[in-house]
Amino acid sequence: MEYPKNGSIVVVDDKIEEVDGIIRTLSINGAPIYYLNGDIDSIPFIDNIRIIFLDLDLGVDGNDIQKVAKIMILLKKLIPEDNGDYIIVAWSSLIKNLYRKLLIEILKDCKAGKKFIKKKPYYMFSVSKQDVVNGDGQPDLSKVKTKIDKAIKNDSIKNLFILWENMAKESSSKVIKTLESLINDEKTAKELAASFAHAIADVKNIKEKDVLNYSLLPLSNLLIDQLSKETSTFDKTSLANLTKEIYTIAQTRTSISKEIVSKINTFYHIDESPSSNFMPGNVYFYRDYIVKLNNSGNSSIKWAADLEKKFLLKSIKFKANQFDAEFQQLSQPEQSKIGGKKKFPEFKTKYILENESIPIFMEISADCDYVQNNRKKLRLIYGVLIPACYQISSDSDSIIGIKPDVIIEYDNKSYWVIFDTHLVTAVDPKVFEKTNSHIAKINSMITQIKTMDEIKAQFRFRKEFVVDIQHKVASHFSRPGFFNMGDYS
Repeated sequence: MEYPKNGSIVVVDDKIEEVDGIIRTLSINGAPIYYLNGDIDSIPFIDNIRIIFLDLDLGVDGNDIQKVAKIMILLKKLIPEDNGDYIIVAWSSLIKNLYRKLLIEILKDCKAGKKFIKKKPYYMFSVSKQDVVNGDGQPDLSKVKTKIDKAIKNDSIKNLFILWENMAKESSSKVIKTLESLINDEKTAKELAASFAHAIADVKNIKEKDVLNYSLLPLSNLLIDQLSKETSTFDKTSLANLTKEIYTIAQTRTSISKEIVSKINTFYHIDESPSSNFMPGNVYFYRDYIVKLNNSGNSSIKWAADLEKKFLLKSIKFKANQFDAEFQQLSQPEQSKIGGKKKFPEFKTKYILENESIPIFMEISADCDYVQNNRKKLRLIYGVLIPACYQISSDSDSIIGIKPDVIIEYDNKSYWVIFDTHLVTAVDPKVFEKTNSHIAKINSMITQIKTMDEIKAQFRFRKEFVVDIQHKVASHFSRPGFFNMGDYS
């Protein structure tokens, strides 16, 4: 296993002279570390800890119970609740009994609901301090690395993730190193940052607080390119078994559940803390404001009034046989009232769309409209989130984004994401900035419309997803068609 190089190795010891050699050895191997002296009150927030070298004594003048108690308090403060997998390397001059008691305490804590340690260690082992020096008294981490390698083998996916993290750090360093080689002084560097911002946006129209965002954007793009190069060219010899295993899995259909798929898609495609400003990818709930009325009492977006009846019921089709068992559970009078088995899929479709689905809007304006402060209208596409427990078939001519693998998680439930190319509009942003409140009838339900200053984007689709939808909308609108008399013979 390769040591993490992103500063997520922590060394905890009250006597720095006993770990100075270890710190230098880790640094020589390109693994920056945090050193903590064991003082509970001075522990900083450290994100994504991967390895903790933990002294079991920490200067406590007491029995083993008191020493373990201090370590548990320290770990409680040190390990964030959302920390990834990490390893504890416990060491002390007198190791066995103290380590055993600490291990028992950690296991008891995890079993009791993690009262102290919010994230259970992925692996934990002990070494004597005498084991990390050679015969000459110099630092020697070979025994530690051997034990870590037993926990994270080369064929472990965790090793691949650590390698990727390291490559990301090295890629960013190479981008900055190359850039700095082209700059002679501070003044030139600032002029270059200003030029980057000017190349991306109309600087005269952007706000001062946003200028650094545009200055860094070209570097972010370079980082992606450099990281792609690193990941395609790094030496994979040590990962031969992992490569073969993943390749074999890729040849067959995986058995990953819809719930896991929705979580991964949400992680990859969705920003769950969107900006309060209008921007491409922002998703708003139809129920919150789409029937917002203007001062005259008329719908400010009239085209959406009959949306469900005109489009959704015609365009979205559920695979009928999935409702057979539910239909059989109905009483005879209920079956007759619906119109029999043949009409039940239509009845069920209407029920799902009205009661279980979430109508949405997504902003699909071009990025350049925002960057250059050239946005006159909000370009919105109508969509809907449908519970992923249902199987859907669709008319590909009318619906986009309904691919069976487009599932996201919202409010702890999995949903299909659907957008319709027929329902794209441009709306004056001022319509959405009014603060008057109305009661409107939406899909046969009475809904209280919130004031606009309370309405905000629920989440934001990231750029890759938005660009895909923009491309499909453009392709739908730009179909050339052709003249064809046909064959009448």
